[in-house]
Amino acid sequence: MVSNLKAQTDNLFQELITLLTAESKFDSYNSQFLQYVQEKHHFIQQNTDEAEVLEAIRGINRYSDEFSFTDINTKKIKVTIDNLYNLANRS
Repeated sequence: MVSNLKAQTDNLFQELITLLTAESKFDSYNSQFLQYVQEKHHFIQQNTDEAEVLEAIRGINRYSDEFSFTDINTKKIKVTIDNLYNLANRS
């Protein structure tokens, strides 16, 4: 189950990291969120405990509320985070 969830989320993480990298160029404060997402992605890749994987994904959703993004990427970032969150909640 965890490996299936990891496979499903990997593309979403890559998309989110790409978007946040672009956002960090506009506002350096967003680099904190980028670093957090990268750490959680690495954590999920290394972890086999389903509950911890799901909580890491939920944490990204909660923490994202502290950041604002450019009009260009806001919707894409929110949709990607929502997709990660929905995958976590379906599991």
